[in-house]
Amino acid sequence: MNNTDSKNLKAVNTILGKLEIRQVKMNCILHGEYLANQVWLGGKLKEISECPKCHEEHLAERAIDEEKARKQEEAKNRQARIKETRMPLEYQTKGFSTFIQDTESQREAFNMAKRFVNGWEKAKAGGYGLLFLGGCGTGKTHLACAIMLELLDRYALFYPRYYKVSEIFSAVRSTYQTGATTNEEETIKEAL
Repeated sequence: MNNTDSKNLKAVNTILGKLEIRQVKMNCILHGEYLANQVWLGGKLKEISECPKCHEEHLAERAIDEEKARKQEEAKNRQARIKETRMPLEYQTKGFSTFIQDTESQREAFNMAKRFVNGWEKAKAGGYGLLFLGGCGTGKTHLACAIMLELLDRYALFYPRYYKVSEIFSAVRSTYQTGATTNEEETIKEAL
């Protein structure tokens, strides 16, 4: 015990009464014998340290519980962010892994979508986007939502929005009405 520790112990002894730490052999029913610290204050036993192996196990269990809680919170936050996108419910669990590539054009669209995600920083800086054209049931919405989900997972500050073209056209048309508070450009920027 160094001089500072000795002074601190004397100060505690003066304020609270005599403080002693005794080491005694204890027996853990799970791990056997261990050396425990007993804290005595004013002649009364106040605390006994637990088995070091039990303590390590408790810390490991707590770490597992904390990680589980963190993952649950992360999933909850992710789901809230997905809801904010306005993405159709049936596409909220779809991604690149669930996209079926039956035709050459679907394979090309899939590869383009993956390249777009991987080059997102460049595309964003350059103001580039993707436009999918095709008939019903070819996977346009699926790929668009897969891109949104992938970028949402990669970038914490990415907040995409899903709009149907008809919604954008309707919003733009509303700017032509008498008394409209926004113009076409503002409406489109707001949607994008």
